[in-house]
Amino acid sequence: MTFDDTTPVTVKQLLTLWIAGREIRHEWLAGETDTDSATRLVTTITALGNELPVTAANGGGTLTAVTLTAKNKGPYGNDIKIRKDLSGGTGGAVTLSGAALTSGATEPTWTSALAAIAGTRYKYVHFCTSNADVATASSSSTPSLVNAQIAANNSGFNAKLQQSIFSHTGAISAVKAGVAQQNVGYCEISYWRNAESLPCEWAGAEMGARMREEAIDPDVNRTNRQDMPYRATLFGSSAQTADAFTAAEKEDLLQSGVAAGEYNSAGVPMIIIPRTTYFKDAFGNTDHRVVYVSQTTTYYDSTEDIVQFLLNRFPGAKVIPDRANTQDELPPKVVEESTVRAAVIGRLADQVALGWLREDWLIAAVADGSLRVKVASGNSSKLNIQIPESAVPPLTILDINVIGMTGSPAAA
Repeated sequence: MTFDDTTPVTVKQLLTLWIAGREIRHEWLAGETDTDSATRLVTTITALGNELPVTAANGGGTLTAVTLTAKNKGPYGNDIKIRKDLSGGTGGAVTLSGAALTSGATEPTWTSALAAIAGTRYKYVHFCTSNADVATASSSSTPSLVNAQIAANNSGFNAKLQQSIFSHTGAISAVKAGVAQQNVGYCEISYWRNAESLPCEWAGAEMGARMREEAIDPDVNRTNRQDMPYRATLFGSSAQTADAFTAAEKEDLLQSGVAAGEYNSAGVPMIIIPRTTYFKDAFGNTDHRVVYVSQTTTYYDSTEDIVQFLLNRFPGAKVIPDRANTQDELPPKVVEESTVRAAVIGRLADQVALGWLREDWLIAAVADGSLRVKVASGNSSKLNIQIPESAVPPLTILDINVIGMTGSPAAA
């Protein structure tokens, strides 16, 4: 950022500078040299160190250059947008070398961090990544590595039901490429075109909203919910009207597994539909089985609730297959498959009453026997429990057809 006093400042200028959306107001005083004004700006930026993702240094010289450097190395810094406005006075000039930081290269290696969290169950996982990393259509990208670790721990003796959350602020084509690489029901990538807050800030806000709302109701509907705003201070696009999605773009993003975000008339950001990155099956066909993040959270919470309920309901129990003669009294602490099945059905009914699951699916699964509790054939200490269920879908679309009528109702 170059200060130039070749034409001296005779009436003080107001320099308004935006760094990652944060506004900094700096006065270039009348008669002040470019070096002195630039030095004071560096001091101001340094004082805001806890808020800004950059450091500032005065390069000196005839035309004084203030150099901004990202605090964290790598392409992450290339997402830091910079813009300025010089107004209100006479003389002096300030020039930016570009609209964003550049030259950040080489993504961080998260191997050690992933290994450190592998043994702990985190309901939501996010790593602070760059737009370039999220958009990378490769199994080596950070979202791919995180999701691979989640998949590796989604079943088995130490199963951990986890979800990942990432964000992107670049081009539509880039975010679609990254989402297509993931295509899983336990990952959400929100998209905010040309937003000035960093991708990790948007992901953090989305994670916070989900933690807050899904703790109350795992099947919560946050579609275009203006009454559920982010609590974080976020900076969207500086040209929200120009960057607003067209109807076709919205449809394309949602059909491509992208949780697109937009702004209300007051500029407050909100998710259009919080959806998962899963949108096609293994054969490339469109698949709508796990669209909403609320579905995944509901299935995970339902499962964890059933597990905890059964452990509390049958502490220290021993299990046997259903007996032919049910008149005989069972020994202490011994339970049959059908007893556990009845307990599961009762607990699922509680979840239906909470608005998590659809009652018609539960009734059908009970009636046709597809809800099964069986002692494993190869391990008599193991109960196999199969529960067909369907989360109550969120209301996302209103399709209203108004028919204009003439004459009297009786005649019609």
